[in-house]
Amino acid sequence: MLFSSKWVKGWWHKEPQFNFNNLVDEHANMSQEKLFQAARDMYGQEIDNDHDDGADNTNDDDMMNIDDHQQQEHQNPNETPEKLKELLSQLEDEIENIPEKEAYELGLFANPDYLESIKFRLMFLRSDRYDPRAAAKRLVNYWDRKVQLFGADKAFRPLRMPIDFAPKDETSATQGGFRLLPARDEAGRAVIFSFRRYYDNRHENIESMLRLFWCISHAALEDPEDGDTIQQVGFVGLTGNGMDDVAADSMLQACSNHIEFYSTFYSDLIHCLPMKIAAIHMFAPNPWVKLLIEHVLSFQGPHLRARVQIYDGTTEENLDKLEDYGISPEMVPPELGGTLDFNYHGWLMRKRVEDAARYGTGLTSTSTDTMMDMEVTTEKMFEG
Repeated sequence: MLFSSKWVKGWWHKEPQFNFNNLVDEHANMSQEKLFQAARDMYGQEIDNDHDDGADNTNDDDMMNIDDHQQQEHQNPNETPEKLKELLSQLEDEIENIPEKEAYELGLFANPDYLESIKFRLMFLRSDRYDPRAAAKRLVNYWDRKVQLFGADKAFRPLRMPIDFAPKDETSATQGGFRLLPARDEAGRAVIFSFRRYYDNRHENIESMLRLFWCISHAALEDPEDGDTIQQVGFVGLTGNGMDDVAADSMLQACSNHIEFYSTFYSDLIHCLPMKIAAIHMFAPNPWVKLLIEHVLSFQGPHLRARVQIYDGTTEENLDKLEDYGISPEMVPPELGGTLDFNYHGWLMRKRVEDAARYGTGLTSTSTDTMMDMEVTTEKMFEG
């Protein structure tokens, strides 16, 4: 059944706060520098921003792994040993200046080697383009949110997928509403595919969906082979709906669920996760999906909206357009018209085995009694 825009707006609660016309106006009012950076991100060309803030000294022992990040053909000027020492010192100062950081301080007690490691902190500097203040805010928010989602017994170490899911999360993991695709695009960026038909985003499932996304994103960020590259060049999102045949009486509830989920999802993405989002390609096959996307745009903020591309043409037109951004049809799932052959459930099983072998069963330096005490403290932190 096809629906006109007029009909769709008739059953929607209210007009979207942000629409495609606003998007055009917002782009027109952006500075040339920001527009240029957004274009470079979307097409997979990196821009590095130097910071001239004063440097402080960092312990030489803490810097012993910095040289590991210097093996790229085109060395990032922000990741020379001298610059990294400066940025990491500034990051530490900015963290100290944040007054409320209980979850972060719990983490320093539980697993200081992980929280203070250069490899971990570098994720946040990279995601915020080497801005220590922004990275410090994101890092503190990250721990608050990670404890809320996973609990103190799982938060303060690398996430293991799907080992760290709660029992109620298994359905979300099996459905695979978010999938890390096996190949990187031409710029080396990780591609995450989201398809509405593959997840249930009712209110009671929102946290399960978010835990899935956190684990998916960390699978790329902490990948032993190309995690460093992904942290620098970023992520690309491919989003489809697959709800063309939803009954009219189910549409309002489905879209209401969608809005509730994405308001929380984009809050995590913008404020917490150390992900550099290079581009979001959103497929809108019919008017009601376009209207839904307009509502979603209001949660993204100007930085992400500048990296959004909407696809509403034929399959051939959409694939040609995607290829301009470095994503070939062979990388695109069949649900969006591509020819990617990807066994998600086989990947999920392999990931379970790999993460168990790589990370083991969890923290070994903190006793069970201490972890139980931390759980009680965490519950008090987030009461109300």
